[in-house]
Amino acid sequence: MLGIYARISKEKEEGKDRSINDQVELGKSLANKLGISYNIYIDEGYSGSLDIDNRPGLANLVEDIFDNKITHVFSFDQSRLERNNDIWAKLYNLFQNKKVRLFYNGTGEFDFNSDENYLQSHIISLMNNFYIKIGSRKIKSVLKRNIEAGKVHAIPPYGYKKDSEGFLVIDEQEKEIIHKIFSLSLEGKGTDTIANVLNDTNIPTSYNKIGKGVYTTKNKYTGEIKEIKKTDAKWRGNTIRSILKNTIYKGQRKWKDEIFESPIVISEELWDKVNENLINNSNNTGKKVNYRYLLKGLIRCGKCGRNMVGRSRENKKDHAYQCSSKRYKGESCGNRSINIDKIEGIIWSRFFKGSDLLNLLQKDISMKRDNKESISENIFAVRKQLSNLQQQKDNLIIAVSKGLLSEEEIKKQKNSIDSEIRGADILLKDYELQLSNVVNSDELINNYEEEFEQFTDSLSFLEQKEIVNKYIQNIKVISSEKNQDVYSLIIRFKIKSEEEHYLFFRKKDLLYSITDNELLFSKYFNSKAENMIDFIESSILEKIIFIPSEEKFVLPPYIQNGENLQIISNSIYPYGNIQNWTSGKIIEFYSKNPELLCKDSGLSTLSVAREKDSYAFFCEEYKLYKNKPLASWVNIWLKNQALFSPSEQSPN
Repeated sequence: MLGIYARISKEKEEGKDRSINDQVELGKSLANKLGISYNIYIDEGYSGSLDIDNRPGLANLVEDIFDNKITHVFSFDQSRLERNNDIWAKLYNLFQNKKVRLFYNGTGEFDFNSDENYLQSHIISLMNNFYIKIGSRKIKSVLKRNIEAGKVHAIPPYGYKKDSEGFLVIDEQEKEIIHKIFSLSLEGKGTDTIANVLNDTNIPTSYNKIGKGVYTTKNKYTGEIKEIKKTDAKWRGNTIRSILKNTIYKGQRKWKDEIFESPIVISEELWDKVNENLINNSNNTGKKVNYRYLLKGLIRCGKCGRNMVGRSRENKKDHAYQCSSKRYKGESCGNRSINIDKIEGIIWSRFFKGSDLLNLLQKDISMKRDNKESISENIFAVRKQLSNLQQQKDNLIIAVSKGLLSEEEIKKQKNSIDSEIRGADILLKDYELQLSNVVNSDELINNYEEEFEQFTDSLSFLEQKEIVNKYIQNIKVISSEKNQDVYSLIIRFKIKSEEEHYLFFRKKDLLYSITDNELLFSKYFNSKAENMIDFIESSILEKIIFIPSEEKFVLPPYIQNGENLQIISNSIYPYGNIQNWTSGKIIEFYSKNPELLCKDSGLSTLSVAREKDSYAFFCEEYKLYKNKPLASWVNIWLKNQALFSPSEQSPN
């Protein structure tokens, strides 16, 4: 997979720099050329001098490289990746060790085996670092002089524009909108209501007027970044609030800790009156409860990708996580809300008081046991690299003694080598920790078990929230369009890369694991739920039945295609995902559960559809094998299963 990394430190004037969108499109073109999939990593408003951990987009890219998800990386040029020679040394080592192919726009693939590229890239990195330090001092000085003179250095606030000489002046059209916003607020309208009024009357936002490009929003809990077209930008309550509280409109332009004069749009008296009244304009549609949301920042809409936000009233009539699109008039994506108690109960009781998450941890450790040889090889390679770097330092000492290099050249090369050594040390420690976990896996599992034994209801809310955030990356919720009682839950844990898929049946309080093909139990769920659910063709929910010998609820035989299930009619596979069955398992199952083998057709009773032509066909065929060993019938059915017509599958 290609990782497309795009960065811009701040909003650029049109034509002055490559926009985020331009960088991403160039990366997509490369992905098409290479014939591989891609993932996008964006840092908008972040300086290239910041360390990896302080740039969420780059940090996510590095994490995915460590997890072997990314094999190729595209960046417009080296300065997009870094303006800090320490960061370049870390990335250089990471790309080499993980055998990641790096591509720049215009120059193509970077050759890590080239000595010239090694030298040139490190020189470029030093120059980038030098540029950022010198440039920063100059820019701050120029900005202050411009503000003192009344000029604009970025996109001006709504209600203003810059004239041909760059001075901040009032935009007469937008001035009317600013007056309207302040007037509505003074009338008692809330910020969300004012935003809806502007959207309903098609008043363009600043981004609408720019038109081209995208802007990004960042989830403050997970660091995940989402792209939004500027043409799709809407007025929001937060935008209205920032306008109402901005002192620039009453002639006070703030920069750093200083205040400068600005053209007055709103009188100081009106500005003060509106801000004094602002606290009284909150909507009072019902008594709100100061509810603490366990999954805040983790739960999101699986339909449109927005966060789901908690909303609770005193009587719990309105007590659910809902897609944040519902907060804005006319923008709801249609995904239904999910009850707070139910989803929080599922997550806490199932995965922390139950055994599911512990089992996942144990499975993850077992997988790493299988990778022990690969981890050992990585440790050997990094140690060899460290040895080579130490040899380079020794060669520098020889060069000094012979007077082959100047003091300045020696200092630069030594700093560069030291930076690479630090990066390699970080990698070595990570690999050694992985190996230690594998070697001490039994002890690690015991530690997890001891930790999970302490997960009880007696923990405080903050303790529970800390635990949930420690293990869960995010939870996607998608409501079924056909059945309002069914939700799809897709849970990504931090301990493993694969997502876990579940179906939650609201009325029955059942949680079905698509990943493991079983129905899960929890102390949270209704203990009075029936053990048997009637088989009805029209709904997946009603096809779930309980098999006593298996001690679990199961679905009829199905084919899984991504998140979709296709129920199979008239099949010999007993239940669940047909790919999980072999002839031996089928024979063993029916030996234990003969009542689930149809006496007339020799098919799974869970899949029998008598109204279909194939049922009569199998009834005739089964007469020849009815009195023979079961293995004969199973083997001949599997050998000739092409006789089953795909057109008779029941999509659900």
